[in-house]
Amino acid sequence: MRGGGGLGRGSRTPGLLGRNQDMLDLQFLRSQPEALAQRLEIKGFTLDVERLKSLDDQRKSLQTQLQDLQAERNRSAKEVGRLKAAGEDVATLIEQTSGISGRIGEIE
Repeated sequence: MRGGGGLGRGSRTPGLLGRNQDMLDLQFLRSQPEALAQRLEIKGFTLDVERLKSLDDQRKSLQTQLQDLQAERNRSAKEVGRLKAAGEDVATLIEQTSGISGRIGEIE
């Protein structure tokens, strides 16, 4: 593997590129967006750092919502199994669970 990892293949700025050398390192992008913006400016590109931060915050929020919904769906599925084993009606719970699955689909 080559050393460094800047914007160009011969660059020695650590962290900008991941192991693939053709893609930016997301950890560096998130932790040092201002440094990346400066490097991109040299290359003639503009990075809207505030927009990047906003989009990353939105991504994190959606990911948290998705994980919460998946956990809720899993709890409901277990409850459906428990109720079915007890011979109880599960139609309402299944309908609620499909609503959760629909919201998961919207987020994904």
